[in-house]
Amino acid sequence: MSRHDSAPEAERDEELTNAANWRAVTLIQVDVDDLPSSIASGAVPGDRIWIEATKHGQVVGVVEAHAGNERVPASVLKELLGSFSDAKVSSYDTVPDELLPKASVVVPTICQNPAQLLRTVNAFLQLNYPDFEILIVDNRAGRPGPPFPEFPDDERVQLLSEPMRGISAARNRGVAASSGEFVAFTDDDAVVDPDRLRALGARFVTEPEVGVIGGLVLPLELDTEPQLWFEEFYGGFSQSFQAETLSIEAQKGKDPMFSYASTTRRNSAPPSRSVCQ
Repeated sequence: MSRHDSAPEAERDEELTNAANWRAVTLIQVDVDDLPSSIASGAVPGDRIWIEATKHGQVVGVVEAHAGNERVPASVLKELLGSFSDAKVSSYDTVPDELLPKASVVVPTICQNPAQLLRTVNAFLQLNYPDFEILIVDNRAGRPGPPFPEFPDDERVQLLSEPMRGISAARNRGVAASSGEFVAFTDDDAVVDPDRLRALGARFVTEPEVGVIGGLVLPLELDTEPQLWFEEFYGGFSQSFQAETLSIEAQKGKDPMFSYASTTRRNSAPPSRSVCQ
């Protein structure tokens, strides 16, 4: 076999070896306002761990490290305290239930994982919000797949169908059928915070000039290499842990292409994730 022919085979062998040696990254949440002196990592010593620093229940940053002897190294705890003890947290005004607008939650899906879809729906049904509906949009468009799960018998849950393939078409179908005063989109594998809709609804009431609201989206697990690649090389879904209001007026003189080329300003990784050696 020639040198040229053996090179691809060597590369494949290396890829298989790397895949065999892959170990999941352990995710840990730590409250920096009540930081214990020692924390179990739940990981094999030497494995990578991602520690989400929280304040008042909100994630304010992430530190990456390696597990010690089944504990989070003391140097990492010191890093957490030094970096995030004074971090600012987002807040929203309390609005009486009777003033909160009805919400329509739109969930496009091709039902690749019925269990995850059901988990998403159940998470929304537990939300702390007085008036909302969940519109699940079947976008399989004739493609074969597992059957839909049996959703809870709840009048707030509706199953729609969109024959045109694509998440945009599915979302538009949900919007067309919605009866809420605002629409909240989510993926079919997301687990939402119990106060998500209340935070959105309150913001729309207290700041009526706001037209669109986004939020922090963090990984639920890092069990596979593609999940880690998405966070490390693309930067995940979230580019900041701080609340920020953007408008064309506020960007005048700063970025002439805002908001048409805003994606060119994305960072390659979340700015608040640090690596502790």
